Amino acid sequence: MQRTRNIIRILPLAMFVLLLASFQMPVQAHTPSSMTLGYDVESDTLLVEVTHGVSGDHRIAQIQIWKNDVLVNTRLYDPPQETTSGMDDTFMVVAGSGDVLKVTATCSISGSVTEEITVGVNPTTTTTDTSTTDTTIPPPPEIPTTLLIMIVVAILGVLALIVGVLRRR
Repeated sequence: MQRTRNIIRILPLAMFVLLLASFQMPVQAHTPSSMTLGYDVESDTLLVEVTHGVSGDHRIAQIQIWKNDVLVNTRLYDPPQETTSGMDDTFMVVAGSGDVLKVTATCSISGSVTEEITVGVNPTTTTTDTSTTDTTIPPPPEIPTTLLIMIVVAILGVLALIVGVLRRR
């Protein structure tokens, strides 16, 4: 009986320590830092170069391309980008003089970067007008493992406190 009481007294403290320890996990996700676009009119090829330093599971997950505000291509990346500094890719996009191509590269954990390029009058022009917009788009809702562990530990701690209070009565 005494042993059970000691366990009930120590259990909430142990749960609290586990809960605090779970907050110490580092997060290294960040928005892609920049993107450079080029368009080759002769081959109808759009070159996308994304600068995004990564480590672990943090990577470019998708690139979307719009032509004159109409989505024309979405490419998902699995496996992740090949280098830790960024990635390059090419897309076949038929575009004429004055067409605006907008590209958004989205990180698998946090944020995205968007660039636009307007195809020039000269058929050999590769880049005529570029502007950068850095936006943060949250990833789809998903419950991280750390949060699940914290919830379970908190529930167990509360249950242990309730059991301890009820046994004293």
